[in-house]
Amino acid sequence: MRALLLALPLMLLAAAAQAQLVLCNRTAQPVQVAVAEDELDEDEIVVRGWTRIAAGACVEAADNLVYDYAFFAWQPATGRTWEDDREGPRLCLRMATDFRIAYDDPGFEFERVDEFSCPAGAVKRGFIVLVNESDALRYDLK
Repeated sequence: MRALLLALPLMLLAAAAQAQLVLCNRTAQPVQVAVAEDELDEDEIVVRGWTRIAAGACVEAADNLVYDYAFFAWQPATGRTWEDDREGPRLCLRMATDFRIAYDDPGFEFERVDEFSCPAGAVKRGFIVLVNESDALRYDLK
């Protein structure tokens, strides 16, 4: 019994590592999403795109959440975006193609992102930050 009590904090940490980010498209047109997440086994933040979300659908956009995570969404048919240009981090992405951009600084924090420049062909856009306080984060794109 004592061994179980000692192992409980480790089991809770493992459970936290399995947290999911679920994004739901509550509009009439498809939406594309880019997600920034911490690579647990690496010292880097990775921004990946694009995950397509059909109108009215929900998708698991990330399942590796431990800390705060961020996303940027856009609707190609209308040009509409879901972003935070005032307080959110400005991360690099490529609008026209699927991409993976890594910030490989071990001390990387969203607050320091403006210190990094984008690779050729990429632009900075404001990402919406979600705070991971449970085993699942859900956000409705309306």
